[in-house]
Amino acid sequence: MLSGVLESGETYQGYKLVFHPQGRDEVHQMADEDISDPIEWTLNRLERSLADMIRRAGFGELADQIDPSLLAPQLPAIREAILELAQADEQAAEARS
Repeated sequence: MLSGVLESGETYQGYKLVFHPQGRDEVHQMADEDISDPIEWTLNRLERSLADMIRRAGFGELADQIDPSLLAPQLPAIREAILELAQADEQAAEARS
């Protein structure tokens, strides 16, 4: 499981693994931000620091094109889609066990 997490950048035991294309990988502890739910942490990062994350990943030109006022109205739909996917994943995991 850990190798899949490392490859995908998923949350693993309270850490969010962020991989940089030039090898400057980062590890963010969700506890440092007082957010224990990975979905809420992800949505918080999208809302508050998406452009910064994209810039730190080496894509400054793309980051400069992000307009937070256009992203904000989309966050409820993004939240809903993430929650639906998480629920479907949970159901699939239960079905396999």
